[in-house]
Amino acid sequence: GGSGGGADGGGLEPKELCLAAWAVATLQPRAERKEMSFDAREANAATKARKKSASSTTTMPAMVAVEAAAARAMRDFNPQDFANLIWAFAKLDHTPGATFQEAFEDALIRKISKFSPQALANVAYGYASLGLPGSRNVLPFVALHLTKDVLTDVETRELVMVMWSFAQSGYDPGAEFIARAEDAALRVVDAMEPDEVTQYLWSLASLRYRPRAAFLRAVESRIDACPAKFDAQAVTLTLWVYATLGIVPSARVTERFADEIDAMTFEDFNPQDLSLGFWAAAVLRAQPRGDRGDDAWVETALRGLASKLPALEASAVSPGGLSAMFQGILTLRMVDAETGGTLSDELGARWAHLEDDAEAAYRGYKTDDPTVSLLQQDVAMALTEMGLTFEIEAFIDGGLIRPDITLTGGGDATDRYPGLDRVVIEVDGPCHYSVEPSDATDDTLDDWFSGGGGGGGDDDDDDSEKDPIDADGKEGAAGRWPLGSTVLRNQLLRSSGLEVVTVTYHEWDRMTTPEDQRAYLRGLLERATEQPR
Repeated sequence: GGSGGGADGGGLEPKELCLAAWAVATLQPRAERKEMSFDAREANAATKARKKSASSTTTMPAMVAVEAAAARAMRDFNPQDFANLIWAFAKLDHTPGATFQEAFEDALIRKISKFSPQALANVAYGYASLGLPGSRNVLPFVALHLTKDVLTDVETRELVMVMWSFAQSGYDPGAEFIARAEDAALRVVDAMEPDEVTQYLWSLASLRYRPRAAFLRAVESRIDACPAKFDAQAVTLTLWVYATLGIVPSARVTERFADEIDAMTFEDFNPQDLSLGFWAAAVLRAQPRGDRGDDAWVETALRGLASKLPALEASAVSPGGLSAMFQGILTLRMVDAETGGTLSDELGARWAHLEDDAEAAYRGYKTDDPTVSLLQQDVAMALTEMGLTFEIEAFIDGGLIRPDITLTGGGDATDRYPGLDRVVIEVDGPCHYSVEPSDATDDTLDDWFSGGGGGGGDDDDDDSEKDPIDADGKEGAAGRWPLGSTVLRNQLLRSSGLEVVTVTYHEWDRMTTPEDQRAYLRGLLERATEQPR
């Protein structure tokens, strides 16, 4: 045998050793699932959970021997050997030991400039799927070497795999990379399979990037015309993408999905997917539609999903999924109250057996210890200096609502701001927004290695001449768009008779002095209380 020889390696050369592991993994693939969450805070929690679960490592006895042999042969690995081995470990759910990981990562990075797009994609997949800590070091190099010229010729499957890997790891490769990846996807979107469309969109939404208009139109045309079926996960996941990003789908998309849902049975759905698909459809029914007009197919899709709920057991759904269901129920009741509709009454029997558990999960989520951001503390300090009294993260309206800041009065505030006791302030940081890559700035390797997350928008942009973000999500400013859950939060607050004042991080950052901050807040409060409810 060569340098990969020995009892543990069976006398195999490095190439043969890695190919053998690859072959075993090909015969025993594990299913991949994309996870959904229903708002920004839970999305962050899900990312942490993925990293935490990665510490509960699994090993495959046969691969332990391969790992030992590979450690001795690593100096002779070529790029394909690295890619084959880490891909095989991921497919077999084998987490190599820490010593091996360190040596493998060092050797891989030394040679990564010679990797093909396929090898880069397989490496990204391996690190992301296993949740290896080395992802933090390896994935930025994957993004760096997938240049514009390389992405021009990349295969669709490889492009989707890279995007999935970045999203799964919570690694933001930066706005510039997302823009050029989208350009590459636009060239092949007409040939994408349903799972490729879904995974690409899921990756964008998970990283809080909003597809540009041209790409979204192309994707919707593909969804409409694709001859292959979208299965239950693809349908619910794509609806989740639209709802998460606060994008109103075209009628041809919702019609296609409504037809697909109608042909499905309960057994076609994963319980978690069904619960979050229901949430997504409810959110989309409430989203401001702008120039897209009414879409009866959203309601048809919602009815189809609700028709599967009688067979769903609460114990089969995570607390997050149950909480999402209850928020969906609240949303439908809100829409009916505003429009005089009866849909929630019509469908209520479908979820009646789930509602108590769903409400308990929702209240449990709301009673979690809140994280008060530095931005929230800054706003609170400015309000105090203005002589206003308030409560932070206080429960109101029976405990179903917990605004960031609830104003209660103070001094002559009641005279100056009539109706102040029905005003709440929501302080929205970056996690409440998506960003369009064409308008975002890019900080990739420097930001990532210094502890940031890549691109996703930069507050140093001079967007003072652009319109501020509309509270209902109808307009974007500087490429930023409020997420669907943020828009819905404001809608639910208003439906309870509250006036919502939104302090956005990028506006607040432009207030350079305490005087500027107080003047900014006074202006917001004056506008909010001009016509008290």
